[in-house]
Amino acid sequence: TTTTTTTTVCFGPPTGAALYLSFDRVSGTAVANDGSQFTTTGSLLGGASVVVGGIRGHTMMLSNDNAVLTFAGTPVTLSGAWTLMAWFKGLRTLSGVRTLFRGNGAFHPAIINVGSDRLGAFDAVALTFFDSGFSLAGVSNDWQHIAVVGTPSAIQYYFNGVL
Repeated sequence: TTTTTTTTVCFGPPTGAALYLSFDRVSGTAVANDGSQFTTTGSLLGGASVVVGGIRGHTMMLSNDNAVLTFAGTPVTLSGAWTLMAWFKGLRTLSGVRTLFRGNGAFHPAIINVGSDRLGAFDAVALTFFDSGFSLAGVSNDWQHIAVVGTPSAIQYYFNGVL
């Protein structure tokens, strides 16, 4: 018996991606978006920079606790079903929160909680952390992948492809 498996590898923005950052198109502190629905350019602030050494091409380096990538203008609205993904290498030691993705306003769909390595979501109005049940403690310094998949009623976290 022969089994055939097909694997699709994407080296660019997935169809319909609102925001896709390869970090290969940078001018000074401006980071170009290669996605199709959101045209605002990102800005590297507070010590954030782009360096060679990503999985493919360039990567963003956050050299201190204030380093961020921000976007001005109209935010990407997460409605219906949505997915946020990122590759990261190394996890900064910090006693405060470490935000992976921040919403416009008070909701943070992926954050590492204050004083711990627990992954979850945070509502800044209610000051409530929603624990995913996953800890990033002891994660190796190799490249890791996180995907945050949301619907209006739930958020699921995938770490290196595992729910």
